[in-house]
Amino acid sequence: MPHKIPLQKKPNFTRALLLAPFSKRYSAQLALKYEATVIQMLVRDVIQTRDNRLVYIKNAKAGCSTVAEILYYYDHGKPYRGENIHRETKTLQQGIQYADRAVAAIKDPTKFKFSVVRHPQGRVVSAFKNFVLQSNNRSAPRVLHRLKNFGYQASLSNSQKFDVFIDFVTESFRLSLERTDPHFRLQKLNIGVGLIEHDKVIRLENLQTELESALKQAGGWHDNLIRAINLKRNASASQFEFTPNRGQVKRIEELYAPDYDVFGY
Repeated sequence: MPHKIPLQKKPNFTRALLLAPFSKRYSAQLALKYEATVIQMLVRDVIQTRDNRLVYIKNAKAGCSTVAEILYYYDHGKPYRGENIHRETKTLQQGIQYADRAVAAIKDPTKFKFSVVRHPQGRVVSAFKNFVLQSNNRSAPRVLHRLKNFGYQASLSNSQKFDVFIDFVTESFRLSLERTDPHFRLQKLNIGVGLIEHDKVIRLENLQTELESALKQAGGWHDNLIRAINLKRNASASQFEFTPNRGQVKRIEELYAPDYDVFGY
């Protein structure tokens, strides 16, 4: 069954070594060679601000688009007008080509490191809507194709589709917790709990208040960021609302027990 699950790829250090003299992307990857798999997976999702004050470790499906756009505003003093903030590597320090800087930043005690977490039930439901009901994630076609191996059909009810999705996630966890897609991977792995010393872990449910407090704590607050913090991105349309039943909630609680425990949900 391993061929049925798309896992996140590990860096290819043989290729990186060969291409490093010619490519910033590959030379930066060499900094990951002796890092734990968890770090190798998350460094592409680290943003460091241009003043080198803030280091944000993204957690997919927990407000990361909103926070990334806030940090863009922080860096440039204006809203982001592009198509996809997560692919913006020219004006934000993020992506695998900054892997060496990300590794250094998450180990630097002088930098303010923060992440955002979310109630595990709301997060996995958001991933389900993103990949299945709305299918607006760029990897959705690939995931939907693989879901067919678990019994997915377009004619199923939303509740039945969610059962299939949870089966899929469960199998991904069995194959590799660390290399599961970050949109439904354990949050404790996404943000490197136990490997990165966070200055602040914010709850998405209190994002505006806690993010403002964190930026003030870091010495990076300025009042015009209020406008950016009020941005709402990637909101699901009402026709795609979904509430898991009691049995499904129990499965979520079992599957994501480490996140419930670590983050106190």
